Amino acid sequence: EQGAFIQQTVVLGSKLGLRRRVLEEQRREDALGTSEQRYRLLGDVDQEFYSALGAQEITKLRRRLLTIAGDAVETAHQLANVGQADAPDLLQAEVEADQAKIEYVTAQRNYIQAFNSLAAVVGKPEMLVSPLEGSLDDWPKLDSQIIETILRDSPSVKRAQQGVTQAEAKLQSARREAVPDLQLRAGIQQSNELLNDTVINSRPVGLIGFATVGVSIPIFNRNQGNVQAAKAELERQREEVTRVQLSIRKTAQPLVQGYLIAQDEAQRYKNEMIPRATRAYQLYLNKYRQMASAYPQVIISQRTLFQVQVNYITALEKLWMNATALQNFVLSGGLDAPTPSGSSSSTVNLPNSGAGSAE
Repeated sequence: EQGAFIQQTVVLGSKLGLRRRVLEEQRREDALGTSEQRYRLLGDVDQEFYSALGAQEITKLRRRLLTIAGDAVETAHQLANVGQADAPDLLQAEVEADQAKIEYVTAQRNYIQAFNSLAAVVGKPEMLVSPLEGSLDDWPKLDSQIIETILRDSPSVKRAQQGVTQAEAKLQSARREAVPDLQLRAGIQQSNELLNDTVINSRPVGLIGFATVGVSIPIFNRNQGNVQAAKAELERQREEVTRVQLSIRKTAQPLVQGYLIAQDEAQRYKNEMIPRATRAYQLYLNKYRQMASAYPQVIISQRTLFQVQVNYITALEKLWMNATALQNFVLSGGLDAPTPSGSSSSTVNLPNSGAGSAE
């Protein structure tokens, strides 16, 4: 016998549509993963920028202190030449100038490091160190309900919720896999078997056509294992939503408190402490020039003024760091590998493979 046949499987129970739905839900989860990774990168860029901007402002401040310290040394030498300053004042001025130079060099190195980190995050590591344009004084004002806003709009929460939708689609699809498919087959064959092998010169049967219709009956394998696995995955995804929300809340709370603390510090430094320290330094400096005050008092007031100004910049930097982290849904790690979705499969053994058929 020789012949040929064609066979077609007709998938029943809307299984193809359910499988397509699973992949469509996975595609949507991947899109949310892309948005999540975008906010991770934006958060890192914002934080690195304001960190570098703060380092730049401190460098400018240290350069001003170095200039003032140099002028103080020159003034001390002039006063010493006319007998109005003694050796301790001159030595103290020189030590202060050397200390200011060390702090300026350190500030420069910190700025170079911060700038190079920023260049790496934005994908331009070859970028030369250059001045940054921006202002730390106009910090963002956050809503008191920022945490609830993050929980509502966070791409991480939306991605976890989309995982629940995908798991529901997988469960529905797993339950339908037990529905048998329709097997259609038709063909022709040439049979050389004799019609009557007891008769001499009996002719062969000849060309025969055939058609069969069958279904695979899932008597024992009704996809129970995959259904249970899909149920477990659905439960896991539901708990994942809660876990992500709690994790975001835990991460956001210190950032909110840090923002409020830094905001209070910045306002006090700007409105109260810096004006007072500036006034005290100017008064001590004028008294020293009039020989009514000792030079160590000038040095103390000068260092206090610049330390307060450095603390103000540091508070502004913390403000921006916390604010940008909250504005980017507390996401970070933009250069880390993105978390893939749909990488695991719960398919173990579909019921229509290896089952018996009835024709």
